[in-house]
Amino acid sequence: MSQRISLTRIIAVHWYGFRQIIDVSNDTLISGKFGTGKSALLDLMQCVLLGEHWRPNRAAAGNARGRTLSGYCLCDTNTLRDGEPHYTRSSAVTLIALEFSWPLEKGQAAPRRETWGMRLEYSSPTAEPKRTYFLVPERVEWAMLAPDGQMLDEEAFRTWIRRDYGRDCLFARQQDYLAEMATPRHLYFDLDQFHKTFPKAIAFEPEENVEKFIREFILEENPLDVRDVRASVAAYRDTLARLEKQEDEAVHLRRIVTHHTELEQARRAAALAEHTRHTLEQARLSELVERHRTDLAALAEQHASDNKVFETTLKEQETLGRQLKEFALDAGDAELEQARQTKREVQRELGVLRDAQASVRERLRNRAFGWRGWLKSATGLRLDGLPALLQIDDTLLAALSGEAEPVALDALTSLAERFKELFHEVGNLLLPVAQQLEAENQRLRRLAEDLDRLDRNETPGGFPLFDTIKKRLSNAASPPEQLCRLVEVKPDQEEWRDALEMMLGRNRFAVVVAPEDYRRALEVLKTTKSDFESLVHPREAAELPADVRRGSLADKVEVKHPVAANFVRHLLGRIGAVNRVEELDAHDRAITRDGIFNANPHAPPVAPNAGFRVHARHRRHQAPAGSRPARAKGADDRPRHP
Repeated sequence: MSQRISLTRIIAVHWYGFRQIIDVSNDTLISGKFGTGKSALLDLMQCVLLGEHWRPNRAAAGNARGRTLSGYCLCDTNTLRDGEPHYTRSSAVTLIALEFSWPLEKGQAAPRRETWGMRLEYSSPTAEPKRTYFLVPERVEWAMLAPDGQMLDEEAFRTWIRRDYGRDCLFARQQDYLAEMATPRHLYFDLDQFHKTFPKAIAFEPEENVEKFIREFILEENPLDVRDVRASVAAYRDTLARLEKQEDEAVHLRRIVTHHTELEQARRAAALAEHTRHTLEQARLSELVERHRTDLAALAEQHASDNKVFETTLKEQETLGRQLKEFALDAGDAELEQARQTKREVQRELGVLRDAQASVRERLRNRAFGWRGWLKSATGLRLDGLPALLQIDDTLLAALSGEAEPVALDALTSLAERFKELFHEVGNLLLPVAQQLEAENQRLRRLAEDLDRLDRNETPGGFPLFDTIKKRLSNAASPPEQLCRLVEVKPDQEEWRDALEMMLGRNRFAVVVAPEDYRRALEVLKTTKSDFESLVHPREAAELPADVRRGSLADKVEVKHPVAANFVRHLLGRIGAVNRVEELDAHDRAITRDGIFNANPHAPPVAPNAGFRVHARHRRHQAPAGSRPARAKGADDRPRHP
């Protein structure tokens, strides 16, 4: 099968007069009249593949002055105005790129494609352009470059490349861009020879000295050319420096994540405390309103009674006054004195009634003042929708503090009914907050259960199969245990912990029992549902091939349990532990301490999968869900008897 890399697409946006994407193939013919831009496309290819080393094609300029990069981006009209070149555009954003495709391989739905190019932004004809060199490892469509019909600005364009394809697809220097393009994993060509031969190949110019051309471009140079070696060493050092810088950035990002998590926990705790304060304040106000309502009812009843007594006393006073006048005409001194004594008693009772009336008025004013203070306090609570609910008729509060006692009592009754409505509406408004508080309480209970498990030297989380087997075999001579509790990382091999967790995967939760207890544990497996736990067959685990190669992951751990030791040696004994990525190809299966796993011919990074834990000095680590061992029984497998 041919391994030739082909040019399949030309992207020209604001390049001379072009603003389109052109699909090409081996038999594509581009034709047109003089000056329509045929040679401009060849200069576009030079600019993308050679960078600043490109040389404008003479055929593109004709009899006019030579083309320049600014002329193509701003669309030079080849005319002068006031002695200066005239351009169609005073400023522009130009994007030029070439798409290359590899032959379609067996089993692939689409061929491999890479789009190499640069983004040029001119603010004026005399200004230096802003260059952005990029690589997109797939086909680029117009909708990616202009999602809303307008070209992405420089920051949005860089953000799109970093977000969708990674930081390695943006190049700060033209030298890095051209060097990466020429590497074997991309277009794979000799950069120096390409810079010499490519402009000549598309120049449309006859060669004046064929012998000179042969010596410069065909025959090898006599002196040993070590520039490639120096360039490779420099590129390696640059790459190493970038990796060290990226490692420092990763450390800072992990610290940021830790601080962000602590901030979120603090905010959640503050929200819970604020909700608790609101709940307590509502309970206090409810109790206060209920007490005021009781006092108000008692005062209203007392006021009605005092009014009756007051009216009766006034009538008695009038009757006694008439009797006194009649009696004074014909009564003696003794009867007159008795009448005066009665008058004094009536006046004293009248004063008491007036004091009671003043007390009722004062209490009504206090109720009005209390209502206003309660509304002000409730409005200050930070609860969405509460201010809209606290709508009270101001005329009722004004009547409550007025001089007309019957009107004030009627207003007091209306306010009591309004309070009942507010009490139920605010209760409904607090229902979601109460539900959220209950959810947080449940989460706290789960965290407390996990802490209890850690105190008992157990793995946090729910393990129905292990818990049931442990309960069933409580009297066994050798109690059951999870594989993750039996594996200890050697003290001097701590840096290999992540790689070990990745390769063990979900096998860490396999339950290990003694051979004499296996049948009873198997019965538990038949009746217990668990999606991620399994049961290790002791005899079959002991019979597994467990040869340990020198320098394998099995040398990094200690396992004292005999069944678990053979099982771990089977899983890790043939996986090499190498220090550098370059050493991966020397092994059939190998992994670095950074988690780059190699099973020839490819070496994809093994990404962690959240939710797993290994028992090693009680530290929590994440690991991917690895493949299950051949002889491990999962909850969704059919039980196998020995």
